[in-house]
Order: sequence, then C-alpha cells, then structure tokens
Amino acid sequence: MPVFYLLSDVNDASIDTRYAKFVKKYITSIIHPAFNKEDVLIVEEYDDEVTAEDGHEKWLPKKLKDVTNNTIYKREYFE
Repeated sequence: MPVFYLLSDVNDASIDTRYAKFVKKYITSIIHPAFNKEDVLIVEEYDDEVTAEDGHEKWLPKKLKDVTNNTIYKREYFE
C-alpha cells in the first residue's frame, strides 16, 4: 500500500489524514489545544483514498464570515 498523508495546520489545529494500518482504513485526526488536552482525536474514517481527500477538505473551512463588517473571506491556497 502506498504512503498516503495529508497535513494542514489551521488556527492552532493540526488536521492529519492518512492510511492507518492498525484499522486498515484512512482516517482524519485533529489535534487542537481546546479539545482533549492536545491528544489526537480521530474524527472520521474512510474506505478509500479519494474519499479520504474529500473528507480532509471537509475539516478545513472554505470561507469565513466576519460578522462585524459582514465580509466573507475565502480560503487562499499557497504552494
């Protein structure tokens, strides 16, 4: 099985999606200081790589709205 690994760091949260041999599934886990004292939380499981990529993106906000000025900010992508 090839290595599959996605990692995104957003607002002190580390969002990690990978193939986990111990459960024979792809999983997304999140670490954030506001939850479970910085322990890893497995938030979703997937059966295949395509679904895992889509699932990883689900945990990243695509846009946020600033309610003080009613402005919507879209996520920017960087290489």
